[in-house]
Amino acid sequence: MIGGQECVPTEYSIAFPHWTKPFNDRYINVTRYDMPDASIEDMIDRTVALAVKVVEARGGRTVERDGKKYLVINTKADFNPPMEFCVGPEPRIVSGEKVNYDFSCVTNARYAWKLVSGTLPKGLKFRNGHLSGRTTQIGEFPIRLSLSNGVETLEKDFNLIVRGRNVAPQGHIVASSTECNFAVLDSCWTTNSHSYYAKDVSVINDGVLDGEGSVFYSLTEKSNAPKQEWFGYEWDEPVTVDLVSFHYGCLEEFGGWYSDMWVEYMNPFGDWQKVPTIVHPALPESDIVFIQPHFAEFLFFFSPVRTRGIRVVGNVKVQDHWHKYTKDVSSFISVSEVQVYEAPAAQ
Repeated sequence: MIGGQECVPTEYSIAFPHWTKPFNDRYINVTRYDMPDASIEDMIDRTVALAVKVVEARGGRTVERDGKKYLVINTKADFNPPMEFCVGPEPRIVSGEKVNYDFSCVTNARYAWKLVSGTLPKGLKFRNGHLSGRTTQIGEFPIRLSLSNGVETLEKDFNLIVRGRNVAPQGHIVASSTECNFAVLDSCWTTNSHSYYAKDVSVINDGVLDGEGSVFYSLTEKSNAPKQEWFGYEWDEPVTVDLVSFHYGCLEEFGGWYSDMWVEYMNPFGDWQKVPTIVHPALPESDIVFIQPHFAEFLFFFSPVRTRGIRVVGNVKVQDHWHKYTKDVSSFISVSEVQVYEAPAAQ
């Protein structure tokens, strides 16, 4: 990349005799179905034109020497990105555990942050866009933050959720699939690093949300037959719970997510029974591939139940794919963690 095209051997960039330009001057959109194929040269020209426009707007200039154009950059230029709140995972706050969360990011950390309204959970403090401390006050705490550059001020509402104790580590995993069939997966058109993939379902209860070896694919065979998958826990003794957290892992073009999902608990007779839930954030509006979130967490809230078993259940999305082998592989779920939280004691 640093050396440019000159460092790419010709046999790699002009692979066929009928090609006259590197990579045949074609960028082929394989997965971005809503975008056309494009000329590589045209993409480069438009990218350079935008770069020149930005540099000149910040005091730089274009000069010509010996028939070549050069871009002179104003090294003292100050880039002020548009003022806006970052959009990303919400703070994960568990009762009794240390909190260290930044609402700010590299583009807005310089601005003035303020807690406009709402009350923080006891034990937490907010300063310069940073939330820290430790709390045992379980519940939901709506707050409003402001962001100001001295001229303009923006405000945004947030809902801090303090969870009870995670009781999943004391449970035994119950799952529809327990091992990934790598013989099938290795033949598929995968788009994620294979270092993510775990051998078995035990990783959903290790406390690791992402990174190497953190994701389980419930891929057991070469199949795109409709089916249900479930992941959860059973305990030796009853527990009282009111919140389940489901973390997706990395998703593939050909599958890994639910068309719909819900929570079931084990009733006193040992049968699985669906429990009414409120989901936060809301599940995707549809199951189309383009809007499925990687490594997203969904919280399922419900009235407290005392039970010896909890699981997340759903219908697996069967996703079409263009690849000859992969088009017949789709029925699986990608999951990195399932956590179950203890309900607070009745007051």
